[in-house]
Amino acid sequence: MQSDSEHRDCLMPFQERYKSGNTPWEIHRADCNLINIVQNTPIAPCNVLDIGCGTGSNTIWLQQHGFNAIGVDSSEVAIDRARDKAHEVNVQCDFYVLDFLRNNIPDAPFNFAFDRGCFHHFLEYDKLSQFAEKTSLNWRIFSVHNIKFPNVLISICLTL
Repeated sequence: MQSDSEHRDCLMPFQERYKSGNTPWEIHRADCNLINIVQNTPIAPCNVLDIGCGTGSNTIWLQQHGFNAIGVDSSEVAIDRARDKAHEVNVQCDFYVLDFLRNNIPDAPFNFAFDRGCFHHFLEYDKLSQFAEKTSLNWRIFSVHNIKFPNVLISICLTL
């Protein structure tokens, strides 16, 4: 099991990477897998959690498509950029800087959660299970993992 200090150490590089601009995962548009999921899976607009939202592209896209989207990330720099990006396109989204495994998430429960490469950093089943319980008892998690850059290999994990 990961100690609190090991967990914080895992999160810290993301803050530094956003500060330096070294964010190869940032594509500056909604993820094509998210678009495909929303367009081809029967998901009615609902409360959505964008886990590890980064600079908010997916959260903003979801909000623009009728969802009540909330974005969370551990990086203050990323969340500041997400808020700026939403403001630039005149979209009202809520973004929170928090550790989604340890903190309560505002506006829960959620009916749908999207993860684009965040959960694979946290492989402890008990922590992910606790996270699911505190956000909603009945939800779907769509998880897209970026495994390799610049040639992105993507796997989608669907939990019902």
